[in-house]
Amino acid sequence: MAPVFCWSSCPCLRSSVDECDDLNEKCLDYSHSNLIDVPSDVFNNERTLEELYLDSNQIKDLPRALFHCNGLRVLSLTDNEIQSLPSAISSLSNLEQLSLAKNGILEIPDTIKNCKCLKVIDCSVNPLGRLPEGLTQLVNLQELYLNDTFLEYLPANFGRLSRLHVVELRENNLKMLPKSMMRLTDLRRLDIGQNDLLDMPEVVGSLPHLTEFWCDFNRILRIPSHIGNLKHLTYLDASNNQIEEIAHEIGNCTALTDLTLSSNKLSSIPDSIGNLKNLVILRLDDNELSRLPSTIGNLRALEELTLNDNLIEAIPSSVGFLHNLQTLICDSNKLKEIPSTIGSCIKLRVLSLAQNEIAKLPEEIGRLSCLRVLNLSGNELRNLPFSLTKISHLQALWLSENQQKPLMKLQPDVDIVTGNKVLTCFLLPQQRLESNYPPISLNETDESNASNENNETSQVIKFSGEGDANISEEPLIPKLIRAPTPYPKELKAHARHARNLALKQKDSSKSDVVVEYTNGTYKVEMLSNSEQDTDRGNLCENDSSQVTVKEAKVKSPISSPTNAKQHAENAKSESESDENFKLKIDFETDLRRKSYTYSLENNEILMTAISSQQSPTHKQPSHGISESVQTILNSST
Repeated sequence: MAPVFCWSSCPCLRSSVDECDDLNEKCLDYSHSNLIDVPSDVFNNERTLEELYLDSNQIKDLPRALFHCNGLRVLSLTDNEIQSLPSAISSLSNLEQLSLAKNGILEIPDTIKNCKCLKVIDCSVNPLGRLPEGLTQLVNLQELYLNDTFLEYLPANFGRLSRLHVVELRENNLKMLPKSMMRLTDLRRLDIGQNDLLDMPEVVGSLPHLTEFWCDFNRILRIPSHIGNLKHLTYLDASNNQIEEIAHEIGNCTALTDLTLSSNKLSSIPDSIGNLKNLVILRLDDNELSRLPSTIGNLRALEELTLNDNLIEAIPSSVGFLHNLQTLICDSNKLKEIPSTIGSCIKLRVLSLAQNEIAKLPEEIGRLSCLRVLNLSGNELRNLPFSLTKISHLQALWLSENQQKPLMKLQPDVDIVTGNKVLTCFLLPQQRLESNYPPISLNETDESNASNENNETSQVIKFSGEGDANISEEPLIPKLIRAPTPYPKELKAHARHARNLALKQKDSSKSDVVVEYTNGTYKVEMLSNSEQDTDRGNLCENDSSQVTVKEAKVKSPISSPTNAKQHAENAKSESESDENFKLKIDFETDLRRKSYTYSLENNEILMTAISSQQSPTHKQPSHGISESVQTILNSST
């Protein structure tokens, strides 16, 4: 999170550059002024100027006269077009805060070591590649922001910056941290997310005052035992790694309030998790968990528990001790029932159990008087407990993914098995819909975030025709602790997805051909995985006899005419009538043409590629298509 420069005495917080009582200005703010050069007013006040804000302009060069302002304490040049930082920066001996984020700076001059008063440096989103050794001589530095700066390593003596409180190194190419970082004993916040780390750096365990730690989007395999040394750690995000194991010592991090382990490969959670008495948020979604430890009931301060997309078969009954729990998300698991102790979670506001195998809900669910949202879609429920009528604040009851209204009208009924009074509606009993299509990722769409907000499913549900007053009074999701990296990583995710998709299409060599015989005409259709278009051609045949193959689908690729003939004979033997046939064949080909025509010559199907750049057609063999199809035709007659 980039620093926000706010000085209580700074007049630049007003809408324009205001007059000061003094003859000369102490603070000038020219942010968002569409400037291409540093204005001359800056040089007119070089003796008294202390704060200069030139953010979000189009400045490319910094004039030497700027560095004659020896009294400058704050210099902010964020979001410009600067490509080089002059070595004259060393003359600003009183500079305390320097922001150069979102420029095109290739190098920080080594002379920056002379700015001994510097406390805050933000060079995020610049193609630096490396840091100068002189940077490690800024012994008064307290905050250092180097997100998205193409760093592959840090200086070996980085630990000389012993007064650092905040270090952000997100979205770089770091594979390790220097051992000298053990000397950063005052470090409070460390962000090394989105790098190339294979292990959680050992130096992290030597930072006794660390309170916030991000190591998400790396390739870390386990959370080591030295994590237990962080007695003051309150926030830990290790999501989107390949973590398979968590050391028992994590239970020593008793100050933790927010623990995020989403999108890993965890199959179990240590029992010591129950020692985290102050934990408020626990996210374990998108893992391989089959069970939860019963000690999870010891997390008496827990308010949000996210468990969706796992393999959990049962929720431990100890969940009833979570009296402060407000949000429980357990979608897409293998739950068959819910423990009756869920009724003791009296503060629960959101309960989502979609896409499970639940056939019955306990009557105790009616004790959840604070429940606002109950998602039960995609289960096997025959009916609902009559006790649901006691939940007077319920605003959304989801029984189907295609449900048009958040609340459906329920009718009383009697369960023919138990004889108990129940509730039902036209959506019950539920029938689960099996789909072979994978869920659509947000990275696979080019729509704007604004349009997605109305379409995507979230944990906060807004109801049509109702105000947001009830929801805004008590937010279901707590405020985020940090803001995203200044650079929008979503765009990079789009780019990575596009590259992967292009490579996948390039490497794919599997295609489909459909041969259909109707009234003496062979119709050939080629469906290629590498191309989204469909190519068709008609083949005339003198013989109008019906072929005895009814329909056949070949899953494995046809690599030879013999293989094709065997598939055709098998399909023919299974046919019972002399109907027109449609035979789908997978074959191997490296063709990348977009349009083809087909002709029958000497009882062999030939494919002609039509190039969009040439008008005359050019016949060529179809790399296995003609042989396979010819074999089928011969075997069918």
